[in-house]
Amino acid sequence: MLLYGSPFYICSLVLMLVLAGLSWFLLRKRSQRFQRIAILSIMLLNVFQHFFKALIYPQYAGQGFTSISSAYNMCAVLIMFSPVAFLMKNRFLKNFFYYVGSIAGIAAVAVPVWYIGKEIPDLGWDYFRFYICHAGLFVTSLLPLLLGLHKPSYKEFWTVGIAFLLSLCLILFNDLIFMTLGLYEGADIHDFYGSMLKINPCGLMAPPEALPWIEGLVGLFSPSFLMGQNPAGLYVPILWYAIPLYLGVSFIAFVLFTLSDWKQFKADICKLLKK
Repeated sequence: MLLYGSPFYICSLVLMLVLAGLSWFLLRKRSQRFQRIAILSIMLLNVFQHFFKALIYPQYAGQGFTSISSAYNMCAVLIMFSPVAFLMKNRFLKNFFYYVGSIAGIAAVAVPVWYIGKEIPDLGWDYFRFYICHAGLFVTSLLPLLLGLHKPSYKEFWTVGIAFLLSLCLILFNDLIFMTLGLYEGADIHDFYGSMLKINPCGLMAPPEALPWIEGLVGLFSPSFLMGQNPAGLYVPILWYAIPLYLGVSFIAFVLFTLSDWKQFKADICKLLKK
């Protein structure tokens, strides 16, 4: 059975870190052109396996293109659009995709809520698919930072929270489209809210049932009318936790960006103190 702390669980995490370390070791002395081609190739392979699950993995055989091959959650968004962020010279996108992609890739394997408590032989191909896509996301997000292909500025930390919220809007829009097209099994196109509440990707619609403590924490920052205490008695999608989510993501981004840009941060603090 897959449990936190079990050998299978620990090996999954260790292997993820080994893959990232080995990739860095093999690419560290190569030219930037070679490094970029290698990273982009892995990204594109990951995008391919995401879009064409039905052609690759036995458990999806014959299903065709469904919602699970779309931008249905945060990791899916990161996988699908990572090549775009990599090729563009947009620091807003790069900051978001590299840092959030690195954290999301390793966090998904560190907290595999979909598989905990299940027998390992029963996981089979689905865990293989899960591991491959998140390992690819983790490695390709981390490598541009480790190899110096992208150098963050601590002054840009505030943009990551904005990008995070925009990506949640994209997930909501994506799921509404698939619901309208009838590609979400059991969803009622005449009741978008109720159907989305059942799916509730990334907790967009309400606190996840598996995390009951979230509501109390979010309630410290979010106005009550956003959290169901309104005439409709409904949580306002995304906005119900947008404030604390932005603050939390921005704080983490500030810590990571400052550590990555420590020399400039230290220099600016010294200048400020001299003034």
